[in-house]
Amino acid sequence: MRAAPLRILGGSIAVLSVAALAWLTSDWLAPAARPNIILVVTDDQHPAALAHMPVLSRLAEEGIHFRNAFTASPVCVPSRVSILTGQYPSTHGVKSNASAEERREDRTDIMAFDDHSSLATWLHDAGYRTGLFGKYLNRYQELSPYIPPGWDEWVVFVENHGLYFDYSLNVNGEIVGFGERPQDYSTDVLAGYALDFVGADDGRPFFMMFAPAAPHDPSQPAPRHQSELLDLPPWRPPNWNEADLSDKSAWFRVLTAAIREEGLAERTRGRVRQLQSLLAVDEAVAALLTALDRAGIADETVLIFTADHGLGWGEHRWTGKRLPYEEAIRVPLVLYAPERWRAPQSLDELVLNVDLAPTIAELARVRPAPPVEGESLLSLIARQSTDWRGDFAVRHFPGAFLVPDWDALRTERFKYIRRGRNEELYDLEKDPFELESVAGDPAYDEIRRGLAARLAERLRAEDRSGS
Repeated sequence: MRAAPLRILGGSIAVLSVAALAWLTSDWLAPAARPNIILVVTDDQHPAALAHMPVLSRLAEEGIHFRNAFTASPVCVPSRVSILTGQYPSTHGVKSNASAEERREDRTDIMAFDDHSSLATWLHDAGYRTGLFGKYLNRYQELSPYIPPGWDEWVVFVENHGLYFDYSLNVNGEIVGFGERPQDYSTDVLAGYALDFVGADDGRPFFMMFAPAAPHDPSQPAPRHQSELLDLPPWRPPNWNEADLSDKSAWFRVLTAAIREEGLAERTRGRVRQLQSLLAVDEAVAALLTALDRAGIADETVLIFTADHGLGWGEHRWTGKRLPYEEAIRVPLVLYAPERWRAPQSLDELVLNVDLAPTIAELARVRPAPPVEGESLLSLIARQSTDWRGDFAVRHFPGAFLVPDWDALRTERFKYIRRGRNEELYDLEKDPFELESVAGDPAYDEIRRGLAARLAERLRAEDRSGS
């Protein structure tokens, strides 16, 4: 198996187009067939990173760009299972990345996932050819060479270290090792398998999940990108190395007490390596678009781009995930299919990773197995939805990490965060960088109580669904 060369032909992006859904207005085309669907999911991507991916930035401009997209839990495995099922972590049961040694009695990690009902099984049972290329779930090595139901092609990382070089893949049940040569760079290898999958047309529509390791730390760019983006200025938004954390919850002040600016600046320099690693992902997407165009199936394909969750670049002194702040819970979300959606759109509604599974199911005209808690985004795109969510809960569950469990409610304007008696409240309209909690401000007392009650209502509903 070779890794196909990645390039943007003539410096341009191949144009995808698909027919529109039958139930949409007469201004749109009638569908000729169920579309092919490509879902691209990156790993630990800061919300600002999309601007440094030339191909995907252009797709965001020319396609459907959801500017307020979020994860329901800013941790890899819970988020990825939510993408595959349309369920909140309290329902699908995967609440942490815990290893076998760290696993709790409630089995809240990968072993809790009932993989007999997912996007893969729904679409495979409906006649789709399915393939996953890249990252499945953390700790998959505990299950390998097991291949979950519904996947026809399975090319998945076996280990969570050596993500760019010196790694192993489960290739349809066979463990294949890769070394440290330039041609072993994992994003390129995975793109080669994905391109072969696109080219193996057997008359069925296909669903592909392309999930490279990038930009997950320790980020490594492809050798050809090591000199790119070196002139970027340091990342210094107003909340970088936030000077005064007295308004933050006690648990967060403890976590950040030992962090000093010198160490934070060094850690933040890893941002450039992360962005460099994403350039190969961007090229892989370009190669897929070109392959679709050459195969004559661009008009029959929908491409979706997102990340499992966000990441900090030193905001509030933090360079990881797992926090309730915007950098960790925001994700990019782009849907691209110009003939289906002729006019580009930038939408501001609050959308979630749990919305992806029902959206893909509706595109494929399959009925997902309940319970599915997300909502299809197609009604938003068609502007047929008049009753979209005005808020959502975000949760971090107990797990094997320094960050404790917390719950938060995000509305269009406010964010309320709670852990025990610790509360934070941000007026995002006035304070988009979450610099000053107003939880103790009497002027916000009624709003705080209302948000606390709404959060409790949301959590009760989620827990009832998962019980």
